[in-house]
Amino acid sequence: MIPGQVIQALRDVVATLQARDVLVGIHCCAGQPPFQAMCQAAPDLLSFDAYQDLETCCADSSVRRFIHDGGLVAYGLVPTVSDLSDLDATTLFTRWLLACKESGDIRQIASRTLITATCGLGLLSLEQATSTFAHAQHIATLIKKVVHHTL
Repeated sequence: MIPGQVIQALRDVVATLQARDVLVGIHCCAGQPPFQAMCQAAPDLLSFDAYQDLETCCADSSVRRFIHDGGLVAYGLVPTVSDLSDLDATTLFTRWLLACKESGDIRQIASRTLITATCGLGLLSLEQATSTFAHAQHIATLIKKVVHHTL
């Protein structure tokens, strides 16, 4: 299959599921996610490793349009490493805020944002995964404040 055919096949699968009221997400691991292709498939949600590719995503015009048209984005912003003691959730939030505010209406972007871990969560211990979720929740709480202007 050539790339256009692959995108059309994926788009057909997505549309079939959406016609049955299924919320459809597409995930791409780190390494220069093909944001334009992901958006062309017309999912409801994009998911990617934002710890590595946040700024690339926010600068992508197809992602900006996707969010403007009501799409959700799951930013894998919390790395899945065994020791998160040096990780500062507020610093990650600030990075997200600076990258996203260049992309348009920050309140709209914030209202369409989910914060997740990067790939590899299943390889962590329960304690490590719990710590990852706590960091993601802290960042998400800060982003929610952007939506409600309470920063």
